Amino acid sequence: MRTRYETPNDIRNEKVALDILLDYLGTGYSWDKGGKRKGLDATLYKDSKPYCLIEVKTRNPKFFSLAQTDGYLIAKQKWDKLLALDARLVVYWLGNDVYALRPSKIKEVIFKQGGRTKQTRDKWDVEQIVLIPWEQFKFIGKKELE
Repeated sequence: MRTRYETPNDIRNEKVALDILLDYLGTGYSWDKGGKRKGLDATLYKDSKPYCLIEVKTRNPKFFSLAQTDGYLIAKQKWDKLLALDARLVVYWLGNDVYALRPSKIKEVIFKQGGRTKQTRDKWDVEQIVLIPWEQFKFIGKKELE
């Protein structure tokens, strides 16, 4: 089984993105990291009932233009899990914008070999990936300066 590389900072960033998602959705929604998440980051609740699972990705904003031109990169294994669970994908460009999509509604993606090729951490870093056209994502909010 693959090692989890989630840090306390990652968890804080997920909270920022998930709270922005709640602001976008409005009243009646909540989230938590408990329950049966099947390896994803959070469960979204609507009127206190489980609504869907959510995967949150936090990314360095310096790669935003690359995602806009080449597509957003995600591991094919993760993509397949999101599809199978009809989960949602939330992408937080650190300190900036938050975007989301429902993978089961996306018709065209590109499959190729890739992943983390420059600073590999383990044998799973170079793998089959999916490139999602950036125009498929919906802007849901922005981190406000504190």
